[in-house]
Amino acid sequence: MDAQEQEAARLVGSHLVRNVPSIINAALPRNPDKRETAARLSAIIAELLEELLNIPEAEAEAAIRRALDAIRELVPQETRDANANLSPLNAISGCFAEFEAWLDGTWTQLGGRQVSDIKLEARLYRLFPKFVMFIAHCINAYFYYNGTIRALTNERQCRIVVPFGKTDTKPTDSDNRGRVDIGLKLVKPKMPFVRPQTITNAAMFAIAEAKAYAIDHVLAFNQLFRYSRPLYERQPDRRFLWGLTVCGEDTYVCLFMPSKAYATSAMNVQTPEGCRALINFFVGWSLCEWDRCGYDPSMVLRSIVPRLRRNPIPMAGPSTSETASGSQQPVRHMQDKLTYYEIQVHNYDPESQEHTTRQYFANLPMVNADRLFSRHTRCFSGSFTDPSLRCGYDGRVIATSLLKTGWP
Repeated sequence: MDAQEQEAARLVGSHLVRNVPSIINAALPRNPDKRETAARLSAIIAELLEELLNIPEAEAEAAIRRALDAIRELVPQETRDANANLSPLNAISGCFAEFEAWLDGTWTQLGGRQVSDIKLEARLYRLFPKFVMFIAHCINAYFYYNGTIRALTNERQCRIVVPFGKTDTKPTDSDNRGRVDIGLKLVKPKMPFVRPQTITNAAMFAIAEAKAYAIDHVLAFNQLFRYSRPLYERQPDRRFLWGLTVCGEDTYVCLFMPSKAYATSAMNVQTPEGCRALINFFVGWSLCEWDRCGYDPSMVLRSIVPRLRRNPIPMAGPSTSETASGSQQPVRHMQDKLTYYEIQVHNYDPESQEHTTRQYFANLPMVNADRLFSRHTRCFSGSFTDPSLRCGYDGRVIATSLLKTGWP
């Protein structure tokens, strides 16, 4: 064990609270109407899965069509897109065929022979993402039929959870040698949606760590704790984390809060109850408010082309040009885009005694959060001047002050 593995094992022993059924409430929408829609959508998906497991393959298409009709009925008549057809049909059918063995218990056999432990875990790298994709296609169908939701611009308003294409791999922005089994990302609903490939800590919503057997759940939690920590460092707007472990047929959802991590009891996907419980989380994450996914709604990442720059200090670029003497000289380039955070900060006017908010424009953090538990702190440099009107030549916000954030 290296130092990071030892720390993760220690934190699992001291900070993990198990068998907490109320975790699902943190993933469901606050809005009563949305919560009711989430419950009905979860029920449709769970019933479809159960039906597909118990009917002949020839009847699968009819079952999926009935489920899609039921999903369409969830959309209010006034916002329903009359032009939407059954485009998700083939995608849903194709996904089910690729993870059916995980639900019916035959996934441990291959050609009538027992699969080795190492290969069993590797099979989960394929089976679980296909299960997630099945749920994603069903949820995407709901958004697809809802003309109003389809017109929304980003995943802060509505989203689907999809797995990265690459599994058992090191995130490209990671500083250590650890390999994430399965990474999950939030993407904007669209038809068809694109499954991202390359895993990065900056883009991950949650990590799922897999083990071949249910008895290995402690080892899975150790890895989940270890690999979830960099998400705080790479995501300046992250306030808490979600994570999953997949141990054979048993799946756990974990909620990382500043003081403790809380885990569900085992959700066995080979039972209707376990499957439904897991589906509830994915539907909840898709319909809930942005902050319930663990993000700070007061922070928005912007990327723009500024109109005016100050301090015209050239930046060295890779290109070259010839001078009159024939020698090669580097061509100087300006950065084309400015990436910054727009943060709503509390403002108090002593004269009017009014509490309002102001827009603070910040560069990426100077000091970042780098721990799973205890107090988290980040420090940004920036100003209250809109950088889209005036910024530095180096493509950064012209800093006039520092902003420190801390929680809890």
